[in-house]
Amino acid sequence: MPEIITDEYAISKSRLLALALQLRFMPHITVMCILTVAALSAGILVDIRWFIISFMLLLVVAPCVLALLYLLYALSPRCFQNVWPHRTSLTPDGITLTGEITPPVKENSDDDDDSAPPEARPIRLDVPWKDVRRLRIGLHGMTLVFRGKPAGFLDIPYSAIPDADTAIKYIRQHIEK
Repeated sequence: MPEIITDEYAISKSRLLALALQLRFMPHITVMCILTVAALSAGILVDIRWFIISFMLLLVVAPCVLALLYLLYALSPRCFQNVWPHRTSLTPDGITLTGEITPPVKENSDDDDDSAPPEARPIRLDVPWKDVRRLRIGLHGMTLVFRGKPAGFLDIPYSAIPDADTAIKYIRQHIEK
């Protein structure tokens, strides 16, 4: 079967965080919610200090965990490509992501020199099929979860794939080998 190449796409940073929460940290979030509700209930029924502890969990601990999670995935070499515009190729050997990173242009109105804009740097990530742990199919796209460390996943929206059904069958065929 020939390779499948997607159109150029990127996911938002909020989608990256939502997927990271769903894929890796759902048990931790569930425990945090149960502890917060228990502390809130104890604060109402027993002592006001438990009420304060529940708000500390909600307003101090939870944002720290979210920031740590975002940094863990945003800096992962197997995951940061999701937020940059790239193309994905599904080949018999594995998955290849190719794209370009363009450095930001400095907005300095004082300088009038006609310096050339920074050049785009190519990015490339090759993931063999043996490193793909599972395929998760959603409403708006599919997510390939990678094995091992560093943690990572690849989100492919259906709008970027020429034929989504063929791509899903192709991926399942190679994952099950």
